[in-house]
Amino acid sequence: MATLEKLIKSLENLKLLQLSPQFTDESSARRKEKMALCVSIADVMCSSGVKGTPNFSHLLSITMEMFLQLCNDPHSDVRMIADESLNRIIRAMLDNNVVKIQVELHKEIKKNGSARTLRAALWRFAELCHMISSPVYCEGDTLDHAVTKAGCIQKFIVSLCNVATLCAGSSTMLQHSLAVHGCLLIWCSCPLHRPQKGKPYVLNLIPCILHIAQRTEEPVLETLAVAMPKIFAALGNFTSDNDVKVGRTHTHTF
Repeated sequence: MATLEKLIKSLENLKLLQLSPQFTDESSARRKEKMALCVSIADVMCSSGVKGTPNFSHLLSITMEMFLQLCNDPHSDVRMIADESLNRIIRAMLDNNVVKIQVELHKEIKKNGSARTLRAALWRFAELCHMISSPVYCEGDTLDHAVTKAGCIQKFIVSLCNVATLCAGSSTMLQHSLAVHGCLLIWCSCPLHRPQKGKPYVLNLIPCILHIAQRTEEPVLETLAVAMPKIFAALGNFTSDNDVKVGRTHTHTF
């Protein structure tokens, strides 16, 4: 109980620091307090005694949101500690709470917020999304099916390379959006789709990806280009051509 109280108190203090105005010249003591709270929170969240508490899921959600926001802190040392603490928690949750981690990262991607926070959520989700779906090569697939899947993946990866080149050499949001949209359609041309638990992620992710592709920050576009092969290698089997068309329609409504 004392450990849980310590966690709640640390979360409250860190929240207060986040809500208070941030200045680039803020005192060293304030920065050190943020860093110490991040380490303390990560220590408790990774301990086995807290994982069994009834409100652990809620505490994990709050912690993930705070650490992701701190990835955009004005000070690089705070960002570094927040990034490391976030990684520690994710590693500790892979056995039993990976679904919650995926949901929280997905929520942050949907917010499409600051560049640093978005990139922190996007690359981590890309690394974990393979745990949402079944493997591409499934038991019972014939050789022809396996070859077809391999061909789809190869064609998709080539198109993604073209997206990365375009994003690096073009400054127009329209070209970025069209390139990503075309890339999604190429993947959806593969006929071997299994609508399973990855479908809800796909329905929400496609409009998000198209929105992100319209941003002009080069680091964001680079992260998106690297993340997309991993995301759609795992979730592409749940995507239909209609999903992409609907996602693009929703993008144009904003």
